[in-house]
Amino acid sequence: MKRKAYLASQRAFSLLLFLVALSSSVMAFPSSWEAFKQKVRDNFPSVRQLSTFELNNMLRAGQTDIVLLDVREKEEFDISHLPGAVWFPPGSDPQKLQIPKSKRVVCYCSVGWRSSEMAEFLEEAGFQDVYNLEGSIFEWANQGRKVVNAQGRSRKVHPYDSSWGRFLQERFRWDLDS
Repeated sequence: MKRKAYLASQRAFSLLLFLVALSSSVMAFPSSWEAFKQKVRDNFPSVRQLSTFELNNMLRAGQTDIVLLDVREKEEFDISHLPGAVWFPPGSDPQKLQIPKSKRVVCYCSVGWRSSEMAEFLEEAGFQDVYNLEGSIFEWANQGRKVVNAQGRSRKVHPYDSSWGRFLQERFRWDLDS
């Protein structure tokens, strides 16, 4: 029970810090995609970043020892996700992840913030080979890479909200009003 309370408080604290940083000034919101990715690297220096190019090459080479961990909300996952991804809600207890701690885990979310946070949690929980997919599903989709839904194919990605969705090319952006 203490672990759950700790994770809930960490999640709330991280979200609060993120929202304070975001709202502290107009300049706090990243002015470019590259600026945001740098902000993620700066805020999560211990998290190893894996480019979408590197992940794509690994998957095309047939590497099957990779667990793709989608740490977005269920609604986001249901609209689309990377092929073969496993949904694991943001803020979940890493000890509940039912995979060997020696397995390579690549976390992703919309832009890389929640997934970097989860990558940190997994490392603290003893997982040994953890990465954040730099740029996450937005970068993956913007490069025209395949995303799927329960029916096996999707061209759209949940934009999280209108502010963050601006980093997702319009042709790949799910309409939040639909």
